[in-house]
Amino acid sequence: MNKLDYRTFIENNFSIVNKTELRVPFTFNQVQIKLFDSLTGRDIVLKARQEGISSLVLALFTVDFLLTPNSRSVCIAHDSTSTIKLFDRVKYFIKSFEEKTQIPVPMKYNSRSEIVNEELNSYFYVGAAGTQSFGRSATLTNVHFSEIGFYPNPEEIYLSASQAGTPKQIVIESTANGVGDFLHKFWTETVNKSNNYRSHFFGWHDYPEYTAPFDTKIDLEPEEVKLKETYNLTNGQLAWRRLKLSEFPTKDKFFQEYPINAEEAFISSGNPVFSIESLDYFKKKVARPPIGIGNLVGHKPPVFERNEKGYLKIWRQPKQGGQYIIGADPCEGVRSGDYACAQVLDRATFEQVAVLHGRVDPDHFGRQLYNLGYYYNEATIAPERNSIGLAVVLALRELDYPMIYIREKVGEIQDKLTPEIGWQTNMKTKPLMIATTGKAIRDKHLILNDIDTINELIAYQYDEKGSANAPVGGNDDRVMAIMIASEMYNRVPLYDVTGNEITKEPDHAITSQFVKQAPNDFYTQSEFNPWE
Repeated sequence: MNKLDYRTFIENNFSIVNKTELRVPFTFNQVQIKLFDSLTGRDIVLKARQEGISSLVLALFTVDFLLTPNSRSVCIAHDSTSTIKLFDRVKYFIKSFEEKTQIPVPMKYNSRSEIVNEELNSYFYVGAAGTQSFGRSATLTNVHFSEIGFYPNPEEIYLSASQAGTPKQIVIESTANGVGDFLHKFWTETVNKSNNYRSHFFGWHDYPEYTAPFDTKIDLEPEEVKLKETYNLTNGQLAWRRLKLSEFPTKDKFFQEYPINAEEAFISSGNPVFSIESLDYFKKKVARPPIGIGNLVGHKPPVFERNEKGYLKIWRQPKQGGQYIIGADPCEGVRSGDYACAQVLDRATFEQVAVLHGRVDPDHFGRQLYNLGYYYNEATIAPERNSIGLAVVLALRELDYPMIYIREKVGEIQDKLTPEIGWQTNMKTKPLMIATTGKAIRDKHLILNDIDTINELIAYQYDEKGSANAPVGGNDDRVMAIMIASEMYNRVPLYDVTGNEITKEPDHAITSQFVKQAPNDFYTQSEFNPWE
């Protein structure tokens, strides 16, 4: 069958239940027509709510189930409730076909998730993501990834089903669920033509029902005038938008359900930790390329050597007499693991001036921090001491770095304050870090220059349990490092060029005087020379 035959068959033989709960013939709407006419066999669809995309894809697969011998169609939903609804839609198509044509479809097998056409040996399965390994033992004809942005393990499921033979048709369809996840990365790759898929976006303005019943005369606000000019909207559409906006607690919630472009869909969706509005401002108005990329090499003081593959990006060189603070998030250094990151802030201006980022072994990361600290005028370094971070602290101690952050810890047995090197991220301090950094971003006090840091902050979200994390398959090393650095901004006193304190002395000791007084329970001093 050619494409036109599929549409003719569907519109002549299938019925649907419309939004007023009436049974009507399946007549393609404008969004469905646009998608149907542009399908390539490898397609990813980003959309607003309730535009009929899933119904179209399921209908196309149902035609194969009814007419194509040995076809194998699979639809993977994001949860069990959606699975039932989607499969009921497939069975409704089949029932309407039987009633319309008076041709019964002989079923060899008919369950809540699977049907088999006995005469054609065709197969249709609808299941929830994570309930089985799709496609490992079967060659699939059609695969529909429905709401893949909400799968618990999207990359694994996608690879499993998409590599089951050579499917004739693969459709990835979803509303957005935040930045940095599998869907966002896949969409970006498709838009950048880095894979063989075609991208299709359908915003609320593409759906003809999302408009007032007449071309209402309204006094347009500046934002609405711009939208009208950019997207060729009618006053009726803008009246619908204004009314719909009033039903949502915030604009972000409306944008999540009814985006008008792909960027708005991703940025406004999910449950972001930090102010998307402020981060979008930094992304569009402040972020800029670094003035230099490279590595720090040589003896004290280190020298910046340009190298486009280097770990260090610099936006501002250290100022004479300037005071700097560094928040550091270490990693294990394995090729497939997380990254290590150090964020450098100007203590006087709260501006991000440099970012060190790469997969670096903890001891080597400690040496790089040593260089970075000296390069930025003996900056105060706050390495995260959790787990592998102790090795970074040890490296800085062995190098006798003079400005390491010391925090005071209450003893577990005695109420005795003891100094402890490095920043501890735990259940008590992480909410504090989020609150401190969140306010600084919201107030536009913290000046962000690095687009990669901004993107990670945008992608950082609360999960269903209320924990703040990077999206599945994403990273948050830049986020953790900037949050530690933000804490240091509030804790490290600021001095003028004569050495007089400008801000109130914090509760935490910072200088090497206190480092040398810290307990030696996990480190030893040495005469180690990093430059030999």
